[in-house]
Amino acid sequence: MAFILGAVLGMYLISSLVGFVAFRKMEKPKKHYLSVPIAWVLSTILAGYGMADGGDPQFVAAAINYGIASVTLLAIYAVTHLVRKTPSIKFELRQ
Repeated sequence: MAFILGAVLGMYLISSLVGFVAFRKMEKPKKHYLSVPIAWVLSTILAGYGMADGGDPQFVAAAINYGIASVTLLAIYAVTHLVRKTPSIKFELRQ
């Protein structure tokens, strides 16, 4: 569980960097939806070589671990976009 939370944080940082560098002039929802898959590919490559530990690169394990994190991050972005897009409901008390 802690690894997935750390992977989500890492994916957030890498996707923010990709969004800042590559998609600077794009609006937020589209920027997020394009930067997270690119960050997933980058983090899979980096983590695959990082998990090698002197042997063969572990791309499949890295793709699964960071794939879960990227889907989670995309879900967080989608929910926050929908919450900000919908108008808030104002309750008035009648006296």
